[in-house]
Amino acid sequence: MSLDPELSSLSRRKYLGALVYALILCTAIIGGLELLARFGLPESDFYRTRSLIESRTARPRVLLLGDSFTIEGEGLYYSRIETFVDQGGGVVINASRSGMGPEHYLRQAHLYTPGFSPDLILLNYFVGNDITDTIYYSQTETKQKIKTYLSAFFLGHVLIERVERLQTRLRIIGVKLDVDEEKISTVANPLLLEAAKNNPYLIQDNLLINTPRAQTAWARNRKILEDIFTLARKHDAALQIVIIPANLQTSDRDLKPMREIGFTIDSSLLGKRVPQDLLLDFCREQQLDCLDLLPAFLNSNDQDVYIPKDFHWNASGNRLAFDSLKPSLARILFPGESGR
Repeated sequence: MSLDPELSSLSRRKYLGALVYALILCTAIIGGLELLARFGLPESDFYRTRSLIESRTARPRVLLLGDSFTIEGEGLYYSRIETFVDQGGGVVINASRSGMGPEHYLRQAHLYTPGFSPDLILLNYFVGNDITDTIYYSQTETKQKIKTYLSAFFLGHVLIERVERLQTRLRIIGVKLDVDEEKISTVANPLLLEAAKNNPYLIQDNLLINTPRAQTAWARNRKILEDIFTLARKHDAALQIVIIPANLQTSDRDLKPMREIGFTIDSSLLGKRVPQDLLLDFCREQQLDCLDLLPAFLNSNDQDVYIPKDFHWNASGNRLAFDSLKPSLARILFPGESGR
């Protein structure tokens, strides 16, 4: 049985009309949510940072890039930098987030440099995982491209931040369900257990850079640093790279515990400086200001500068990192001012 042509045409028109109506409704809803997000309802890190930029007119200005080493908190490395710059009449914008890597540093630099016009971009490069961060990024390129597209919108930042926080919580829950409590108690950060399970060679990949995928990731990281340097020069900003060492480069205290949780580690990592040498060669070629923290950490009188069984600094490590950085900060931001 065939349908009447007029009825068939009418059905198509109704279908198309409903589709157009649905698209208009969805656009209106998304547009309304984007408008609310632009007014901070709900708030996002991006909204807070943009609002902070718009409210600060002081000089000098510092844009901080990094990962969990440079997050905010009393007595931490970032807070010491902020206090030092603030005492000189300047302002710091922290674009660092836990879990970020070089690809994110580049994205954050493009997001905030044009509007903030910093005098200094302070990029903190952690040799303990910035190679594998780039490897992981390349393996999830489609997802990362979607995030980059969403980052053009305030609403996109709200969605990305909430999804990432939920994913982190679910990952921690997954580790706790998958691993017995006794093993979880052996590490400060449960996600280290997940990292060791997914890539036992994570530490060696980052500190030796002697596999094809690690070398490819270093080539990409080098290009990212070049792009950030180009962006800095375009906006008349200085760029300084702080090279953060890994705990196993400074002490063998955590060698056995890291092996016990599943990492495959070469005993000779202590004192090896493969990533540092690559970064310093890059800095010399580009005539860039770089600070290698490894010598200061190796020569420190305080032997415990990292949290036990973790990659991060303790209070002594945060203080040592800032004290090592302070002279170059004073030279770049406050030239001619003695006593800073």
